[in-house]
Amino acid sequence: MLTLKRVYEPAALEDGFRVLVERRWPWRLDKASAEIDRWEKQVAPSAELHRWFGGRRARWAEFRMRYALELGQHREKLVCLKAVAAKSGR
Repeated sequence: MLTLKRVYEPAALEDGFRVLVERRWPWRLDKASAEIDRWEKQVAPSAELHRWFGGRRARWAEFRMRYALELGQHREKLVCLKAVAAKSGR
């Protein structure tokens, strides 16, 4: 199962294998307190897509579609992440 959670929220036992999907390290967060298992910059939305979206709710549906197209270019990475998470037992 995949669950989304903000990296600023504290880690919990039920979180399982924690992957940060973001191109830049989150502001004011040290790596130890983030408690992530893996940081995957490559599968995060591109800088161009982030700029285009700009947090505008009216663009959310199109953002999702464009991001899905970007993710299609990283299928191998996604398959690998799924396998690693399954093996981790978390």
